[in-house]
Amino acid sequence: MTMSRTTFLRALAVVLWTCLIFVFSSEPYEKQSIQPLLHEKLGDSGLLQAMPDLAITYNDTTLSTQRDPFQFVEFIFRKGAHLFMYGVLAAGWSLLLGARVRGGRLLVLVMAAVALTASLDEWNQSHVAGRYSLPSDVGIDIVGGLMGFMSVQVLNLLHIVLTRYRLYHRMETVKRGDTS
Repeated sequence: MTMSRTTFLRALAVVLWTCLIFVFSSEPYEKQSIQPLLHEKLGDSGLLQAMPDLAITYNDTTLSTQRDPFQFVEFIFRKGAHLFMYGVLAAGWSLLLGARVRGGRLLVLVMAAVALTASLDEWNQSHVAGRYSLPSDVGIDIVGGLMGFMSVQVLNLLHIVLTRYRLYHRMETVKRGDTS
């Protein structure tokens, strides 16, 4: 049995995206920090200081918009990046496996791949200076994976509905004899 070109490209995309995740998790925190850029671009403009009073406790530390708005924005950015990276990973796995596996089995396989990747990613981070390995980050990655999986399912459903609508519309046009 040979692999189709589409399957090969999807598998390659999943492998490359997984490698990218590990490249990012291997970088020290200082190399990834966007706080210097935020300070440079926004400085003391008051924009960040005008943020509402919000606080999040993470890794036994309270991050607050009032105490350090730059740190707070970076935290939200970094967690958003996790959601995005693992959402794309799950979407890739869904597209790769979706032709052969359906329904609940597809969800289980995709999320197992996401959870395994996230766990290995956290283990990798535990060996990088200035980085922390937290089980809660695996949870965030899994949420991102679920978002990516669901996005693919919704897009597949929309594709089916639109295809059926166009087919129905074409058949009705032919029945009426309207060829314009």
